Amino acid sequence: MPARHSREYEVFNFTDVLPRFGVVYDLLGNARTALKFSAGRYVAKLGTLDLEPYSAMRIAHEDRGWFDRDLGGLDLPTNGDDIAQDNEIVASSDPQFGIRAAQRADPALQREDSWDFSAGVQHELAPGMSLTAMWYLVREGSLWALRDMGVSPDDYRRFDIANPLHPSESIPVYDLLPGTEVGDIVTVSSAVNQRTYNGVELSTQARLATGGTVVAGWFVDRQLVVDCDTHDPNNFRFCDETGGLYADHGAVEPIPFRNEFKLALTHGLPGGLEAAFSFISYPGVQNAPLPGQTLGVTDLRWRDAVLPISDTPWGEPTVPIRGALLLAPGQSYLERWNQLDISLKWRFRLGEVSVLPTLDVYNVNNSSVVMDEVEIYGSSLGRPLSILGGRLMRLGVLLRF
Repeated sequence: MPARHSREYEVFNFTDVLPRFGVVYDLLGNARTALKFSAGRYVAKLGTLDLEPYSAMRIAHEDRGWFDRDLGGLDLPTNGDDIAQDNEIVASSDPQFGIRAAQRADPALQREDSWDFSAGVQHELAPGMSLTAMWYLVREGSLWALRDMGVSPDDYRRFDIANPLHPSESIPVYDLLPGTEVGDIVTVSSAVNQRTYNGVELSTQARLATGGTVVAGWFVDRQLVVDCDTHDPNNFRFCDETGGLYADHGAVEPIPFRNEFKLALTHGLPGGLEAAFSFISYPGVQNAPLPGQTLGVTDLRWRDAVLPISDTPWGEPTVPIRGALLLAPGQSYLERWNQLDISLKWRFRLGEVSVLPTLDVYNVNNSSVVMDEVEIYGSSLGRPLSILGGRLMRLGVLLRF
């Protein structure tokens, strides 16, 4: 291969304006009840972004078929000689392979951004005790999407498969038409893709007259994702968690809000002892591919089952086909994660030395809730991969001299 060189190029050059606004108002004028509101625009960090795909000097590979015979059907002496000839190797589906970068940035590309809003009230119930109620809204937009500019959904041929978990449902699957040129991948700011978060928090903090502290909080929230900006119709299934787009590829029922609870208490005991305990109750830990993402990319919101697609009515897929999602978003969750932890400390002195022995017991209730499970459809579907660690005791001591 002859020597190559690449001109200097600029991948991104962003200029952003990030307004922020916040206000707190003393509702009753007695410094006991405060109304709060804030709004601000934020942008995504790009500090560790991999820029190699945008470089024309990148290392790239491509798989092509070799049949050891002339693909045009000619009877040549080189047929079957176990030596690869150019006329025996399938042509590249990417006319720019080895010539340009794997992907390029759209000139109008913007940095991903979000508008964050919060509103609420904080009230002093008694000296040293407060109650807070807050509402949060985060709307993320200008999300990046990858488009192959030479490919559209019309360049795929459709076939249907039965959902093995719900046989009455047919899942549309798409195979790229042979001969379709691919490889002109462009990173664009999508006007379709978005993420919306809604959450409500109720919390209280108290300093007890006896010297202890109590912190408690209850949270209920939900995030909805739209990820439908794609040239590959295999990504249309469940791509809109609001249920608005491509419901014919998989209906999405209203996704419920999920709640969690936290409680922490510390208090002194006679004899220099100090006790603390905390209790958490999380919604079930989940593992599922997000719509539009490839098999193996996980999300932590709900369970899923994925059916790998390795064959089509016409033989092997023209290009790899993403696994078919068998469960709708929010249809199934793992069990709740409830955990109680206790800590005990004893402060005393030995001459000039301060001694602080500690006893910590984690997962006192010895919960074995499932943290991760197999989600590839087959005989092992749903088999636990990891569970919460069992009850654990830790002894320690801190010396200061």
